[in-house]
Amino acid sequence: MKKLLITLAVAIATCALVAAPRGPRASQNHVPSTLEGTRQFETAAANYNHIALVNVGGAVADEDWALSATYAVSLLQINVWTNSAASIELEKLVKENDYTAKLLGNEKAKVAVYFVNIPGGARIISSPGAWAVVNTADLKDGNPDAQIYRDRVAKSVMKGLAAAGGGGATLEPFCSLFYGSQDIQGMDKTNIAISPMCYFPMLEILRGAGGNEIIAPVGEMGEEE
Repeated sequence: MKKLLITLAVAIATCALVAAPRGPRASQNHVPSTLEGTRQFETAAANYNHIALVNVGGAVADEDWALSATYAVSLLQINVWTNSAASIELEKLVKENDYTAKLLGNEKAKVAVYFVNIPGGARIISSPGAWAVVNTADLKDGNPDAQIYRDRVAKSVMKGLAAAGGGGATLEPFCSLFYGSQDIQGMDKTNIAISPMCYFPMLEILRGAGGNEIIAPVGEMGEEE
């Protein structure tokens, strides 16, 4: 039963990703101003193998984080929980396989995406199947309004999830991973989406890290084994 539900979830996710809006900014998807009607994080997700999105040192303000991270994750069929940390030790993250589990106090956190604010630092570094660190320092370049900024955060969530799952650049202009979105100007032209060419390999790498639990949202797939 669980395998059937997972298969259906993947099929649904594919349709949603393929149907993502293309073209000029007017047709893009955007982070909503409220979470009404958006699938939210399930508390139970933390009890199953999951990907942890970690807002480090308030890299993203709480309101922006809640809206952007929730919206981005609602578009994907993966098991995600969100958390925060005062800081991270990159050397330990690289050297210790259980660093995330110890930092968050949860052995079910199998993969993590850390969001930091380090001016002048690398945009993204990652160890596929384990973690990614996303630098949010330039997301406010150009003094964007709240909508543009939140969209940038959501796209950064997509980039981080893909990086942690082994995804690289894609050829799809609507995808958050589009090869032309490596700077802010390019990012603003993309959508909050992950194309199938990245999504399916990403799922298999995540499955290797956390089994079927990590690629099935608790709230939609049910909690049965």
